[in-house]
Amino acid sequence: MDRTAMECINLLPPRHAGISNVVVGGSSSTNSIFGVLNQCKTKMGIRMLELWLRQPSVNLETILYRQNAVKVMVEEDGLGRDRVRDEGLGGLRGVDLDALCGRLALFGGPGAEGGTSKSLECLYRLHLFADRQLPILMESLADLAKVDAGANADADADAEKAKDALSSIYAGLDRVMVELSKSVQLVDAVLDFDAAPREFLVKASFSDELGEIREELDGIEQERDEIHARMNQIWEELSGKRGQVKLEDTDSSSPSNDKGSSCAWQFRLLDTNASKVLQQELKDDVTVHRLLKNGVYFSTKELRELGSKKHDLLLEYDKNQREIVQNAMGVAVTYIPVLERASELIAEIDVLASLANVAAFNPHGYCCPEITDSEEDGAGIVLVGARHPCVELQDNVDFIPNDFKLVHGESSFLLVTGPNMGGKSTYIRSLGAIITMAQIGSYVPATAAKINIVHHLLARVGAGDVQDRGISTFMAEMLEASSIIRTATKRSLIIIDELGRGTSTFDGYGLARAISEHIVQKIGCTTVFATHFHELTAMEESEKVVKNCHVTAKRATDGTNGLSFLYEVQEGPCLESFGIQVAEMANVPAVVVRDAKRKATELENFDYKRRKTAINACSKSDASAELFVEKFKAIPLNSFATEEEKRKAVLSLLQQQ
Repeated sequence: MDRTAMECINLLPPRHAGISNVVVGGSSSTNSIFGVLNQCKTKMGIRMLELWLRQPSVNLETILYRQNAVKVMVEEDGLGRDRVRDEGLGGLRGVDLDALCGRLALFGGPGAEGGTSKSLECLYRLHLFADRQLPILMESLADLAKVDAGANADADADAEKAKDALSSIYAGLDRVMVELSKSVQLVDAVLDFDAAPREFLVKASFSDELGEIREELDGIEQERDEIHARMNQIWEELSGKRGQVKLEDTDSSSPSNDKGSSCAWQFRLLDTNASKVLQQELKDDVTVHRLLKNGVYFSTKELRELGSKKHDLLLEYDKNQREIVQNAMGVAVTYIPVLERASELIAEIDVLASLANVAAFNPHGYCCPEITDSEEDGAGIVLVGARHPCVELQDNVDFIPNDFKLVHGESSFLLVTGPNMGGKSTYIRSLGAIITMAQIGSYVPATAAKINIVHHLLARVGAGDVQDRGISTFMAEMLEASSIIRTATKRSLIIIDELGRGTSTFDGYGLARAISEHIVQKIGCTTVFATHFHELTAMEESEKVVKNCHVTAKRATDGTNGLSFLYEVQEGPCLESFGIQVAEMANVPAVVVRDAKRKATELENFDYKRRKTAINACSKSDASAELFVEKFKAIPLNSFATEEEKRKAVLSLLQQQ
């Protein structure tokens, strides 16, 4: 799928407001297929959903593998789906295993840079995932996967062979949990969980030096609490208010923050007028750091000295624990492949659960498409009650569903005509959107669907130039058409929304006709072509696979030229564009509309007279030719003695003509 095709079907959120010309005014959850389907709970799932959409599968087994999992969560166990999403995946919200793998590789590899605190934080995140978050996910997934939570991973071999996606994911995560059990023991032995996540330190029991420093740090914590109590007593004497002084960490006590500040704590008073009282009564002993809406931040000389002492002790602690951390990280990096596998499995179940949730709660109803993979005639795309997944969710939209029947050997090339604003673009683009959704394993917005796998989605839509590269609108159109012709195979789906508009009418029609015939005769792929060249509809008479359809509109019955768009697609061509009526609806000045009608009538009459004259001239010419032939037959050529006499007789006849 190329960029043009992605923009054609609103695959991803628009890069700027001008791209999404079908979905206007939609929110981020409705202006793209990604937005509609993205109910993922994890960052890994969001990335995988985008990857699936950018690269829909062309493998029948893979599509059915995913589809089966979605079907179970939609039709058989909605409660299980909700539990996985809310309890299991909900607990992983904000977790990014791919980022964790990157940080482990950065801080744990040879010549790694970074403070010990950052390395210990990685170990903490690893432990949190392996010991708490993953078991909760496994427990929530067990019932949905129809697996006993205490079962051995090897017991799931039959389910994996049967391509049961949920059981396969469960088995994979079970193996991950077993392999990560050693990492839990490693982090338990190294990390001081009493201090984490406020501070990341190695357990003091690892060495005597660390134990001695830990005792001093504990003494400092006790002394800090005493200073806080005295400050509260002083303020109570000054203001008569008890317990008003709060003690807050400044997050600058750890040597890993590189701030180099010794102010580990600050006091805070909610009364913003307290700064004057403090400076008057305590004078040089108090330093006011900040005056904010939420209070006055200050410290005393005693508190700053104590913070400086803690800072120095932490530097010494960090120096003594560095080798221990390096050794632990050297072991932790060996779990990167396991975490990468866990990330992929979690992303997969997250995306599948998201697709199931979208299908289950869509207000208009989704269906499970029947997927085939055939090269034979008779295979194709048949959709009943198809809808555009984005447009149907817009506010104040009552979407009119329509059908598609694109069968190889019968009706693989569909010409769509009809009035401007009648819904042609939405109709043909909904086909591309539904095919893409089906080939990632999703349910689709239709009543029923049978889809033969498409290998390429190619599109020629919109009109626009590329000024910085010197490419005109028509040149851009031809480049896209050329790319389609060179890329398409029999298993492609081509979507063309107007072709040949950027040049003269005759050149444009000639190109549109020639390109259409090339697709039909040389490529033979599935194509939907929306056009205003009504002459193209005559292809249905000469090409077996070409079929006509049109979007319907109804003229106003009050004598005006108003239109009512019905948005229903019916068989057969539409031979009117209703362009002048649409101009009236757009409030083009009446005088301009009147002149347009007059000129259109003149051109229609001129074209009729020219065709009639041409026919009459042709008839006279035919009659003259027949008379000449009859007279030529009557010449007695055999009675002439010489060739010269014969030539004279024929020349005489020609001169008479």
